Amino acid sequence: MLTSSAVSGVFHTWTIDEVHQFERKHPIGSKARLALALLLYTGVRRSEVVELGRQMERGGAPHISEKKGANSRALGRKKSAAPKWHVLPILPALRAVIDATPSGTLAFLVTSFGQPFTAAGFVFARPGRQSRPRTARQKRGLTR
Repeated sequence: MLTSSAVSGVFHTWTIDEVHQFERKHPIGSKARLALALLLYTGVRRSEVVELGRQMERGGAPHISEKKGANSRALGRKKSAAPKWHVLPILPALRAVIDATPSGTLAFLVTSFGQPFTAAGFVFARPGRQSRPRTARQKRGLTR
């Protein structure tokens, strides 16, 4: 499920038509298409997608540690001794996008300066929603 925060703080679930519109505009090999594929095929959070990279792969599957709630003390929970680890399968469609897209050495998604995105700096707006900067949205040619 792909979501994008609206101004009101409400999250929108992308429709299949929005995903197809985005895929038509961003060919395999583009950074935007890689971001979409990583979010769509792994289901990880924004804070985790920016950390995904080749160094996490073992046996062709990324091994990630869940970050959200790791240090939570809510409801009197004790801090767990070990983080939650997940092994994510890489489907052929995702592998094709990863292999066709230039990326960083430690992270698949990197800025124009070659540095990994931070979770706060990674903005992924659905088609038709204004994202930062507006000129970038206009360049993408999204209609809705």
